[in-house]
Amino acid sequence: MVRLIVGMISMLGAFWTTFALIFLNYSRATRCWIILPFTVAIYLIASWQYMLDPILALAGGSEYTFMDFYRIKEPFIRQLLNKRAIMCLGWIVIIDVAICCLFIFVP
Repeated sequence: MVRLIVGMISMLGAFWTTFALIFLNYSRATRCWIILPFTVAIYLIASWQYMLDPILALAGGSEYTFMDFYRIKEPFIRQLLNKRAIMCLGWIVIIDVAICCLFIFVP
């Protein structure tokens, strides 16, 4: 739940910053800074949704309960989590690029 809460707060901050930069007529180069809060927000929300931290899974770790990390020893489980992590990172990149392109280039 911590990931969801921090992700939603980051998403609120990202939208707030984005609309402020758009309405104050800042350049597109300045609006590129919205990539950071949107990336953090989408990463945290997606990792909450899939109940998997993709970077941690690709590094060979897992989190069973809050801040309780374990090393994955079983090869089949590691392979499964790596596939899910790559899929999750793919969705994160696609959604992040779409949102950032929408708010940087369209207005």
